[in-house]
Amino acid sequence: MTHKKGARRKRTKSQQSPNTVDPQPEKQVRMSENTPPPPQPVIQQSLGYCQQTPPYSGQYVAPHLQFTPLSNTPPPAQATSIAGIDSIMQRFDTIDRRLCKLDSIETQVSQLSQKMTDIDKKVGSLEHDLHEQSRKIVDLEASRNFDSAQCNDLKSKQSDIEKMLKDEKSRNTEMAKNLKSLESENKRVSEEMIDLQSRSMRDNLLFSNFDELMNREDRASENCITKIKTFMETDLGITDAQTIKIDRAHRVGGFNPAKKRPVIVKFNFHQDKLRVKQAAFSMPKETPCKVSDQYPKPIQERRKKLIPHLIKAKESGKTAYLSYDKLFVNGTQYTADNFPDNAPNNARDA
Repeated sequence: MTHKKGARRKRTKSQQSPNTVDPQPEKQVRMSENTPPPPQPVIQQSLGYCQQTPPYSGQYVAPHLQFTPLSNTPPPAQATSIAGIDSIMQRFDTIDRRLCKLDSIETQVSQLSQKMTDIDKKVGSLEHDLHEQSRKIVDLEASRNFDSAQCNDLKSKQSDIEKMLKDEKSRNTEMAKNLKSLESENKRVSEEMIDLQSRSMRDNLLFSNFDELMNREDRASENCITKIKTFMETDLGITDAQTIKIDRAHRVGGFNPAKKRPVIVKFNFHQDKLRVKQAAFSMPKETPCKVSDQYPKPIQERRKKLIPHLIKAKESGKTAYLSYDKLFVNGTQYTADNFPDNAPNNARDA
């Protein structure tokens, strides 16, 4: 059988590629029944080319998986396959690294998710707090409006009160002026009354340290006029004492066994009073009975304040005497209200 030059020759089954699978199902069944499945080749990467692990003895090995001893230099067809496997392995390594990164990213995403959940909870809590604060602000605004209205009312009332206080101040000022005027008038009236009392007592003399009877009946029958006239004759040396006309004589105050009440004598004639008073000034000091003018109680209080100054002025050798409620020291007049404490010394130095 001749073939044309350049014509393609048909290959037999034995000449076909060892990688071709025989499509005979009966053989495949028989092989699966009689022969265990071939082991998968273990591909190892060493020295830059692929090495196949030889099968165990007695096992069927497909022609394309037959063991080929390694040599120092792989064939060219296998070098290309090894380069592809290296590329695939590099891709696997890249994918593995990326998967590791994806695991890390997944962990981070899980943590971020947890944090976002916490943030959502906090935001919800903040929203609740914000709602409460908003409600409180609304309440505060309502309270402020109410307080503002109250303040306006208080301002109005305060204005009215200030006006009333102003009126009261002016009224108080007027009352103070009236009170001062009334005090001045009261003082004037009081002085007039004291003067009237003094004028009603200008004919009276006060006799003190006279013995008083203890029995009530004896005190009721006591004749003070006879007792005073006898005193004027024996102690004052007035010979015509029985002729002196006395309107009345009696004791003053309530009875006290430990104290002798003074006797008030009202003379009918003022000259008789002056004569008895002048005689009393000449009476010896050791005489227990004393004679003095009768004054109203306010005048007595003023005289009590002036008497110590009178004594000091007389002890200093200056001329001093007490007239009614006034003290005269070397011609200078003093009263109980304006008498300085060193007035006698000043009078002494005058």
